[in-house]
Amino acid sequence: MSSKAEIYFNDNVVDDLDDILQIASMAKTKIYSDFKINFDSLEGVMATYMKTFEAIMDFLKSTRDKQESVQIIIADRLEIGYTSTFDVEENNDLEKYGNFSPYMKHLENDRLTEINEEETLSVVRCNQWFNQNITSDLTTIDKISTAAVSKFRNDLDLKVAESCIVMPIFCTIHDCIVKYMMLKLSEQDPEEVFEEHINVCGCYEIYARRMDDGINISYKPQVFEKGNLKQDGIITAKNED
Repeated sequence: MSSKAEIYFNDNVVDDLDDILQIASMAKTKIYSDFKINFDSLEGVMATYMKTFEAIMDFLKSTRDKQESVQIIIADRLEIGYTSTFDVEENNDLEKYGNFSPYMKHLENDRLTEINEEETLSVVRCNQWFNQNITSDLTTIDKISTAAVSKFRNDLDLKVAESCIVMPIFCTIHDCIVKYMMLKLSEQDPEEVFEEHINVCGCYEIYARRMDDGINISYKPQVFEKGNLKQDGIITAKNED
């Protein structure tokens, strides 16, 4: 019998399933190694990523009637926002949804996060990561993290004590997505394959392209209204002290 996490995942993730599960496996291992948070399933890993992304999009949508453009820098890894114009390069091939045209931009980040290996508490490890990586848009990211925790609890039955775990998990998964795409392209014959891309859980398309100075990562967000991602999934994860 499928778990509720698997049902949620299967209801919402229909494209590039093998790629997504490989990414989830990488992320599950990394999340436990860094934060001592052990997910029950690969589906659960990606469910938290999807819900955090949804919380980011909800925040952006909540500001669109007040501001023409908003940008959020997430841990110096990702810039995500929207604009009512097409001045942003990543927006060139997007349709304009009223005054809400979201974009995502990859940010190079080679910062190494030092985690105290002797620390056994997940929340302390997450706080260490947060303090080293979240250096801008702190108020916004706090609002998004709080909203994501609510989604974890209400939509996924995932019991989360502290909002500080949201961004460490989200960014670890995102790092694995980027690394996977770079590896996927690097394994192809450069004379034959210029680009690789996958759909990430219905949230966005990610592209890895060969350029003269290396591999370029870019994104094409998918605009979805509330309700397009089903709200009836349940996942479980355990914080191990």
